[in-house]
Amino acid sequence: MPISIARGSGILATALLVAAHAPAACQSTLTVAPRPQPDYAVRRARAFARLGKNLLIIRSRAAPASFVEARFDQDPNFLYFTGSERMLGAILVLDGGTRRAELFVPGEWPRGLRRLVGDVRAATLSADNLHVDRVSDWNAFAPYVDGRLAAEPTVTIYVDAGAPTPGEIGTPLDSLANTNQLWLRLVRERWPNANARGDADMLHQLRAVKDSAEIDVLRRVAAASAQALRAGLARFAPERHQRDVEAAVAETCTRLGDGVSFWPWAMAGPNAAFPVPFTSVLDPHHLDRVMRAGEVARLDIGCAVDHY
Repeated sequence: MPISIARGSGILATALLVAAHAPAACQSTLTVAPRPQPDYAVRRARAFARLGKNLLIIRSRAAPASFVEARFDQDPNFLYFTGSERMLGAILVLDGGTRRAELFVPGEWPRGLRRLVGDVRAATLSADNLHVDRVSDWNAFAPYVDGRLAAEPTVTIYVDAGAPTPGEIGTPLDSLANTNQLWLRLVRERWPNANARGDADMLHQLRAVKDSAEIDVLRRVAAASAQALRAGLARFAPERHQRDVEAAVAETCTRLGDGVSFWPWAMAGPNAAFPVPFTSVLDPHHLDRVMRAGEVARLDIGCAVDHY
């Protein structure tokens, strides 16, 4: 391990030890500054300014992508405007014409999912807590869009569809398609005379400007990731497994945040050269192998904190 890292760790440990044994009088003067909170009203106002009279439709994550995943991650665009970490299958409409945020939620979930999400019917949810103007049942979504198109037929419907996905419906490639692209197809089928577009740029540009709350979280992400990097570096040694390094990174990210933002690449020897690392996602052992002396090694890691 480089000497600079060892010295940094020692300074940190000393600072924590001094704080732990500080006299009571000194401890009482220590204050922790409150963390900046997201200003959802400002975020909505910026979106409305970009939308003009048009609509932007954003879906929450419909359900956990896999029950074997370590955690559920909300759709980042939905989280950005609502702050809701657990909302499933909801539709957020940002209406530039009325400058309102309308949220539509499922009226009933299958019994299995109901145990996970609890009672999320519109009547039980607070619009203020979700930073929207109104919460309605899912069945009111289509009539709402119908009404807006009747009032202003030239309104454009933007859907958070991201980049276009190649392939046609019914082809093998379509089974791997971006689900947001499939959602855009459904919107176009439901409103064939409307100008419905996939939003590839607007949300990215809006979220590219970070507010103070996001900057605070990103700094915490960087601090956790730096510690995870040091923990992983300490495990690189001949005759050790790559997974030993991965375990150190995952443990540190989980202890300091929400876990890893992607599974770490701790690759040595032939595994370290591209494109080999990409094939690890298809290997249940993540290309694990015993590392040898003199090999080139690659360590690519990142921690997640508050969904960043």
